[in-house]
Amino acid sequence: MKRPTRQLLGFCDDLGRKFSQIRPVPGRPGGSLWWPATSDPTHRYVTVSRGGTLVIDDRTGRILRPAKARGTCTMGPDGLIYTMSSGGNIRRYTMKGRAVPFKAIKPGAWIIAHDQKGRPGIVGELKGERLMGGTSYQQCRWSVSGQALPTYPSGTSGSERDFTLDLAGNIYVKNRGGEYHGPMKVDVYDKDGAYVRTAIWELGDGDYGPRLDAKGNMYFALGVVEKGGSLPDVLKSVKWYVHNYASIAKFSPKGGSFPYADPAAFAKNFGFTPPVLGMNKQTVTMLKGKRLLPNKILEGALWWRPGFSVYADLRRSGTDFCHCIGQSFDTDLFGRTCYPDMLRFQIAVLDTNGNEILRFGGYGNRDQRGPFGWGRDAQTRRLRPRNESDPDSLASPFAQPEFAFAFLNGVAVGRRHIYATDTLNQRITRIRMDYAADQTCKIQ
Repeated sequence: MKRPTRQLLGFCDDLGRKFSQIRPVPGRPGGSLWWPATSDPTHRYVTVSRGGTLVIDDRTGRILRPAKARGTCTMGPDGLIYTMSSGGNIRRYTMKGRAVPFKAIKPGAWIIAHDQKGRPGIVGELKGERLMGGTSYQQCRWSVSGQALPTYPSGTSGSERDFTLDLAGNIYVKNRGGEYHGPMKVDVYDKDGAYVRTAIWELGDGDYGPRLDAKGNMYFALGVVEKGGSLPDVLKSVKWYVHNYASIAKFSPKGGSFPYADPAAFAKNFGFTPPVLGMNKQTVTMLKGKRLLPNKILEGALWWRPGFSVYADLRRSGTDFCHCIGQSFDTDLFGRTCYPDMLRFQIAVLDTNGNEILRFGGYGNRDQRGPFGWGRDAQTRRLRPRNESDPDSLASPFAQPEFAFAFLNGVAVGRRHIYATDTLNQRITRIRMDYAADQTCKIQ
């Protein structure tokens, strides 16, 4: 149950013949749980932004609170907190809140163009440029002091879903051209903020990623689908959902491209002619807002597998889809990808070759807590939290599904756990990973 606008999540007990008074849910979060959790490159720490930023030590479960971290955040291999805002820059801080500038960025630098080789141009601050909601670049002055890496997102495209760091501290980030919510590309910068290369020459504003494995392979959620869409059988009667199902795709470190525009439109948007990559090409169907566009070229992808939802692509398509409601995913160092299939309330896991090896989860509200769910007291018949002295017979009526999601908006992978953020249930579910079977032997 909810109350309108800035509501507190509430609940009541079913007492048999009546309901109890509505009470606030215990342990409610301080602020809405908005952005998904994301892991650092080593997968030892997970960060989540919910009115502030929390850093979770995956091994111990200890929660750290950085002194200053605004926007959507992730942790780098250097232990710094990296944040991105829709204003268009990446900033980084120590855990105590001290800003750490990028050595290669000069005060006053700003990105507004790409040269003929596709390198992002860093020039003086662009004045008069407007963003969604009336925010101007003049108001986003972090880079004037040289404290930020200038990037060029499209409003809500500026989030932790659209940049990541590798184990060496290199930063992979999506940059747009002149068209707001138009085609984008993935540029790579070193730890000092110097441009290194372009990894993906074109992809859509609604495409999420990259995520990286230990070998530098890149993983994206792309708007590439099968002919007619990629709806699972259980949802085929709900045609609207065809616009919300996309795919996980893998690229080698050499990169590739998923062109959303013809060469002329690409040149107009980015200011240079798209390069000839000479990589393997696949003819696919592109998901573009409400439209399914056949005979599009996906270049450089090693494989792609449908099943990712919810996908939201603005693309000036006249839809009410917004990138800010889309889901995030994660890939571990071995190339195993955990991603949300929100429309089936599940998390799926692919191995590094794109084979599905696991799928779990189901619909449920905050009552569903698996083995930690409340049980009914034998004397009072009221539901209450379990305690250590309870007998095994005190089963919870909410034990299933074991992993319950109401609006699963993101998945992060640690070394030992999977973290699922649920905006409707306003909670993070920490799921321990283990082997389905194990066997030990004595070593002599």
